[in-house]
Amino acid sequence: MSESNIEQLFLAPESSIRLAMQTITDAPKHGLPSGIGLVVDGNGALLGVVTDGDLRRALLSGTSMDGTLKDIYTKDPIVFNADMSNAQILDEIPQRLRDMGRYRGGVLEKIILVDASNKVESVIDFVELWKSERALAKNVSVVGLGYVGLTLAVVLSDIGFDVTGIEKNSDIRSMLESGKPHFHEVGLQPMLQHHLGTNFRIHSAPLSESEVYILAVATPVQQDHKPSLTYLEQATRQVGKVLSYGDLVVIRSTVPLGTCRNVVIPLLEEESGLKCGRDFSFAFAPERTIEGKALQELRTLPQVIGGFDDNSVQKATSLFREMSPNTISVGSLEAAEMVKLVNNTFRDVKFAFANELATLCERYNLDTVEIIRAANEGYPRDPVPIPSPGVGGACLKKDPYIFAQAAIQAEIPDTISLLARKVNEYMPELVAAKLLRAIERQGKNPTECKLFLIGFAFKGEPETSDMRNSTSLDVLKALSGKVKEIRGYDPVVSREEIEAEGVVFQEIEEGFRGADCVAVLNNHRSYANIDIFRCLKSMNRPAVYGDFWYIFTPDEIMQIEQISYVGLGFQV
Repeated sequence: MSESNIEQLFLAPESSIRLAMQTITDAPKHGLPSGIGLVVDGNGALLGVVTDGDLRRALLSGTSMDGTLKDIYTKDPIVFNADMSNAQILDEIPQRLRDMGRYRGGVLEKIILVDASNKVESVIDFVELWKSERALAKNVSVVGLGYVGLTLAVVLSDIGFDVTGIEKNSDIRSMLESGKPHFHEVGLQPMLQHHLGTNFRIHSAPLSESEVYILAVATPVQQDHKPSLTYLEQATRQVGKVLSYGDLVVIRSTVPLGTCRNVVIPLLEEESGLKCGRDFSFAFAPERTIEGKALQELRTLPQVIGGFDDNSVQKATSLFREMSPNTISVGSLEAAEMVKLVNNTFRDVKFAFANELATLCERYNLDTVEIIRAANEGYPRDPVPIPSPGVGGACLKKDPYIFAQAAIQAEIPDTISLLARKVNEYMPELVAAKLLRAIERQGKNPTECKLFLIGFAFKGEPETSDMRNSTSLDVLKALSGKVKEIRGYDPVVSREEIEAEGVVFQEIEEGFRGADCVAVLNNHRSYANIDIFRCLKSMNRPAVYGDFWYIFTPDEIMQIEQISYVGLGFQV
């Protein structure tokens, strides 16, 4: 039930019995529970409740239809905070009833949820609440056990849900069944191992016994920068084949605007023979966690929910409230789809400004980081981020294009999201060119030089092993064939993954030793512990040190003779 129609149940203490009876009778027409009226003050705060039973007893005692509710309504109703989960409410009901001397088997017919100001947000039938909690507690299927799906699945398991993870890739299934995640995420492996075989199991296809299906499959951007919905459509058809009356489907994948309504729901209806809103519920709840902190943020970030109808929103909210203390309901599926695109596109635009600033500062030989820190110091509005060798990752290189697609379809020219992408995609080429020029200024031929690249994951903080769309790989590609040898290191990415890119894996000190050029390409915190002076002295000097994350200051590097410092904005 939505907040917008709850006022249809409102009555004043001075309202007549006649009006109260009409209000209670009309409630189902507004999608509200029958049998109860809410007595509120002039500000809408709850004073009490009146039931159809209260009205009947008043009439039998001789009160006229025009009599007021002032002496009839219950002034101390049992209410619950709207932020409480279904499970918490059900657990508290018996004790609340005992405390107020109303215990009759632990059942409270109507559940009233209020906010901090004692204003009613909703009224729920006890039976509906109980049925909803029972259904959600049985089995949740998470379709797609990539980064988004697996982290969500183990957190839901940790909360107490019975979770089935659906993954079609047999190699990934084998790894997970042995208790080993196929990517690095802080805290993931022990949590996976703890729940595997108890309330978390893995299958290759959706099972009909689930009541909730959460789709978290990839929607990669193709060469033409348009997203491919192939995996999502395949997963949707699979779920549609096992969908049952009363089930809830939630999309977690990032999708173009309108995908849920125009693509996913029709496929579910086609495969299942059911009707959305009548036979099953549907919601979009975007994933917005940051890699490296996913397990933490799944429990702390507000969960944005857009539903096909009010019932869908309510069901999805009851699910995600078990995981997160705050849910945000938006007005439509499309609004929720847009939220995810807004978050990531805005971040990409911010980073693009910092990178454009670095390019501009280079023309004037200005220290970009010094300028940004001075601009941010003590200034409380809109801090400027530090520039980087580009913006990578599975989301930030993809979502701005999906956002731009909506803008183009709306005939909005020159979308800023595409301009920002252009700036950020230029940065790896700029980094590679700066390194090659710096080598040449040392009087060396790059084709005879050894390079050592530090950092292959798409970011260093929070740490991750994810190399998808890593700008480090873009820098590597731009340098390949132009130097004699490329060595590499990452504190999280495995030796095997780095060597699969054609790079010779070496530890930090070994990589510095004899190198003509060293470049830091992500910002892992461990780099601050490098014995930089000893490492620089071990290079094949004169040599180049490229620090594109400002791990060490130019002044520190300049203390070592015959080392040329290269950063974003200026050179030493």
